[in-house]
Amino acid sequence: MAEFNLHAYLWGHLVLFGAALGSFLNVVIGRMPEELSVVSPGSRCPSCLTPIRAYDNIPIISWFVLGGRCRHCGVRIAPRYLLLELLTAVLLGALGIRFGLSWDLLKWSVLASMLVVIVFLDIDYWWLPDRIVFPGMAFAFLAAFLPDGLGIEAALLGLLPGALMYAVGWSFARITGKDG
Repeated sequence: MAEFNLHAYLWGHLVLFGAALGSFLNVVIGRMPEELSVVSPGSRCPSCLTPIRAYDNIPIISWFVLGGRCRHCGVRIAPRYLLLELLTAVLLGALGIRFGLSWDLLKWSVLASMLVVIVFLDIDYWWLPDRIVFPGMAFAFLAAFLPDGLGIEAALLGLLPGALMYAVGWSFARITGKDG
């Protein structure tokens, strides 16, 4: 009889959770620039706005089953949705391998998720939303005090680059009247 492998079991769940999280991050990236709720309404086709049924909203699998198209209107759904789900699944899986079930896994999973959103919003809109950057900085600072964290000195030093970038952007906006 095969022996139960707890590590493989947890890793598999992390990968599945990562794919589901990636699906949610797609919603955040798609709706945040338009200041729409990420909770309601539920997922819908970006073209015809038809709600996506639960069986058509299974991360990664549904994209392949539907041939990358909306079941209702047939419009092509960008492969980027699939890419982001795969990326987040791989990130969480890799973090699970690196850290196991630990505070570090939680800390780096949250930060990686925030960074995924920031990177894709930056690619699309050249926008680093304060609603993610500032909570991310606060979370990283507080996470430094979790067991095996970095400590106060490293946490404060870690905030310096962000504070410097904010000061430059703030100064640019005051001098030119444009966001910087």
